[in-house]
Amino acid sequence: MEEVSRKEPSMHIGKSKGGVKIISIIVIILIALVLIFGALDKFLGWGILGRAQQPWNAVFLTNGQVYFGHIKRSSASELIMADIYYLQANQNIQNNQPADANPNQQPNLSLVKLGNELHGPVDLMRINKDHVLFTEEMKEDSQVVKSIYEFLKNKK
Repeated sequence: MEEVSRKEPSMHIGKSKGGVKIISIIVIILIALVLIFGALDKFLGWGILGRAQQPWNAVFLTNGQVYFGHIKRSSASELIMADIYYLQANQNIQNNQPADANPNQQPNLSLVKLGNELHGPVDLMRINKDHVLFTEEMKEDSQVVKSIYEFLKNKK
C-alpha cells in the first residue's frame, strides 16, 4: 500500500504580505481615530480623556456685569460659557441707617448660580464678543472659585 501524504494547509496569521498590510492599515486607522478623538475632546471641552478640570474664567462685559464659569468655545463673534455664576449685591433696603454710616462701604455680595432666576435660563450663555471687555483665568485658590466649589459640595 502506498502512503498518501497529505499536507494540512497552515495558517500563519500576519505572516503573509496581505496580513501585514491589513494589520498596518488597522493600526494606522486606530491611531488616527485616537488623535481625532483627542482633538475633539480638547476643542469641545468634553473632558472624557481624564484631563484636569477646565479652568474657571471671569468674563467682564461692557455693561459692568461679570460672569464666572467655563469658556467652552470662542469664535470671532461670540464666546460660549457654561457652569455660570455671577455676583449679586445684597443691599439693606431699610432707610434707618445711622447718620455716621460710611457711604463708601462695600455692599454684601453673594455668588448666584445662573438658572434660578425668574425667567429660568439654561446654564449656557452665548455672549457677543463686542460686549466683552476682557477675560481672565482664575486661580484655583481664588475666593470666587472656592465659593463655587463650596456651592457644588453643598448641592450634593
